Amino acid sequence: MSNLQHSPARIVAQLLTNMGVGVAPPARPWTIQVDQEPPGPDNCITLYNTQGQEDGRSMLDGEIFHHYGFQVRLRTADPKSGWVKAEAVRQTFAKNIYGNTVKIDASIYTVRCVVKIGQVLSLGTETPNSKRHIYTINALVLLDSVT
Repeated sequence: MSNLQHSPARIVAQLLTNMGVGVAPPARPWTIQVDQEPPGPDNCITLYNTQGQEDGRSMLDGEIFHHYGFQVRLRTADPKSGWVKAEAVRQTFAKNIYGNTVKIDASIYTVRCVVKIGQVLSLGTETPNSKRHIYTINALVLLDSVT
């Protein structure tokens, strides 16, 4: 397992920003946040860390092979555009991630792949009276710390 200086959700959030899927706050629309969904704007993407998966260990040195878990949560006032954006994020994970490099502060990471990409899940609205819809995608990421 790598010695990460940033959470997997933070690393994937930076990767999505680098790829133009969303933007860093305070730019809009589709700001990308980590760990806490902001009250605004309506259209935002928030990443959270979730349970990962151990995939065995090296018989040579005992290194544990690990995929980190994360969730992408999208919020939007327009259910159609939210669904389309969520599916675009899912397709980005499926087709465009292979050995991408991410730099955060002084740390550099290699994102090897995103696997076990779940279907887009519609959670309905934030609250019964809300007009903002929520979609989620769960996945696992294999990444290494370069520095």
